[in-house]
Amino acid sequence: MKLFRFFPIMILLVCWTCQSKNESKNEETPLTSLEGTTWKLTGIVNVNTGTLKALEPKDCKECYTLSFDTDSTFTTNSASNGLGGNYKVDFHTCTIHIDSFGGTMRGEIGDGHQWWVIFPILRSFSLKKNELVLYYNDEKDYLLFKPLNP
Repeated sequence: MKLFRFFPIMILLVCWTCQSKNESKNEETPLTSLEGTTWKLTGIVNVNTGTLKALEPKDCKECYTLSFDTDSTFTTNSASNGLGGNYKVDFHTCTIHIDSFGGTMRGEIGDGHQWWVIFPILRSFSLKKNELVLYYNDEKDYLLFKPLNP
């Protein structure tokens, strides 16, 4: 008689376990390294309003790209210039710190100057296979990237 009382509970437990396994297969697996990845900026998102602002010039293929060459170095292109630097990333705390950042701002067009201002103040990130988010301004704004070569 006691067996019949526990039978419905066991069925529910088995169904829940199977559902959890199926759901985890459908979830996107987060990456654990930035090395060798290249990203193209979709735009800047304001967290409070959810609005996305694409940086000018919008039709520039090389502008606002970001490549992580190693686990500590990166290169990027503003609207007019190439630049690069060193970074540290912690995947457990989802923090990023730009150690050094340099290049020239000479002849910058469009929103290129804004690109220069944002990079040194990046603080945290979110990373998935098809999306990189770099937060700044006390996480009130973020840079939204898509992989350049998925």
